[in-house]
Amino acid sequence: MTQKNLVSAGLLALLLSHRLSFALDLKAYPEYLRPGPDGTAVSADPSTGDPRGNLYIDPKRIRLRTARNGYVSFFVVVKQAGETPYSLSLRFDPKSAGIQPQLFKTWYHRLRNKGSIIPDALIPVANPFSSKLPDPDNKVAGQTAQGFWVDLWISSDAVPGVHEGSVVATSGSRKSQLRVQVLVLQSAIPTADALTIDHNSYGTGWLESLFPKQSRSSEDGFFRSGALFKLMHTYHRIFYEHRGTFHQLGYGHAGKVGPEFPPELTGEGRHRRIASWELFDRHYSTLLDGSAFRESRRGRQPIPFVYLPINPEWPA
Repeated sequence: MTQKNLVSAGLLALLLSHRLSFALDLKAYPEYLRPGPDGTAVSADPSTGDPRGNLYIDPKRIRLRTARNGYVSFFVVVKQAGETPYSLSLRFDPKSAGIQPQLFKTWYHRLRNKGSIIPDALIPVANPFSSKLPDPDNKVAGQTAQGFWVDLWISSDAVPGVHEGSVVATSGSRKSQLRVQVLVLQSAIPTADALTIDHNSYGTGWLESLFPKQSRSSEDGFFRSGALFKLMHTYHRIFYEHRGTFHQLGYGHAGKVGPEFPPELTGEGRHRRIASWELFDRHYSTLLDGSAFRESRRGRQPIPFVYLPINPEWPA
């Protein structure tokens, strides 16, 4: 081979390696397989055969099947090497107004005992969404893929049949696209739940540790400010949207009762009386009349039940 041919072959190899190092890829996974920061399903989620299951019709097209008045969900993964910025968007045909997509970025967390990294939380993000790899917020070293949870809300008035949409990832001049087909069935999930999925929670002290900034910024104290109740009602809406109820027990085994669970008392013994319902009303009034859920996709509906404030620790 001549020196000229060697130079040409070397340049071609360099160009190919450069192109491959910044390749952009887009894949989808079923809701039960969580993609890790390398773009493959984590080992804790075993599967047999093709890990993508029957989600795919062909390499660039997936199909989901769902009833109306509910969600259908899946994972989508953007993969590329290098720190080149990328954007991701999910759109449906205008005639498919009954299908409303929402994106959640997976947040990766390292397990202490094994050292492995798993998707641990879902962060709501805009659609379209823009970032780069590794994710500048999550800061996972060597990350080459970002997973996203996709929620598709299928309204009760969605037209039955096949609806067409697409997930598109772009990075510079590169583009990767995945076609999404949703087969909407004639049947609809009843508005009233056949049974209540009870997500039991003990108190609200853990909210302060999970949201320290909101806690510190509350001038009147976390319990008397709007920050606490805003967080609590947000949790209620999340569970309600997904056919569950956030059931909060306001007291513990150590004798502590959260001040937002019972009415405020005054006096001692037989002279003990209710002094104020303020915190109790701020906690429960919008939950019991359903107005806390008026902007949810399921519409306004009261919580089905609540723990009574009377218990072994209160009012004694």
